[in-house]
Amino acid sequence: PMYGLVSLFVDGNAVDKQSIMILPGESQFEFEWSIPKENGISTHKVSSVVNVYGSEITTSTATLTTYDRSESIPLKDFTESLSYVEDANGNIIARPALIYASLPSTSERFHVSAPDGTCVIGSDNSCVINESTSKQRGGLTSINIDGQIYRVKYSGHDNSLERFSITSFDPILGDWKIELESDQGILQEAQASSDIEIKVKYRGNNNPSTTLFSE
Repeated sequence: PMYGLVSLFVDGNAVDKQSIMILPGESQFEFEWSIPKENGISTHKVSSVVNVYGSEITTSTATLTTYDRSESIPLKDFTESLSYVEDANGNIIARPALIYASLPSTSERFHVSAPDGTCVIGSDNSCVINESTSKQRGGLTSINIDGQIYRVKYSGHDNSLERFSITSFDPILGDWKIELESDQGILQEAQASSDIEIKVKYRGNNNPSTTLFSE
């Protein structure tokens, strides 16, 4: 056994360190690092250093890609296709798992369409859901669109706060269209409420671990 100091370095700075006793064979140590709040995707260089009896052992460096677990997108800017979160090497690290939005009680209401054009939520009878799902089992409705099951929860337009959420076991991808409508039909962007935000939450992939060997 040897006593020493193990440090975790992120972007060249020591973010956690601990005195340890290294036993023969493999030893495992847990470090803590709070990922800084940043918008979008960020990359960080990660390594560790072991100091034992005046000798320093440094590992190679790995690139860690981080992402926001959720993002809020103004309704008027919700125009890009939902897609995977990938690192610099094209590896998928997260996927869209939930879409959520709310609207204070007004004469307007949500009109939500899936990428294939299916009207999921809206006032028209052609839409899959046009009333509250609160009476359904679990307060939601499961719908099949192009072979994928989506679980939709909708408060109904008559609720004091109209809101909906869409989740799926599989990634929620593609060009989802979220608009506002009134008795006169779909509102143009300039007519619709400007302070409505669409929230998208991401679920991380169980990526394999990375081994960093000493240099």
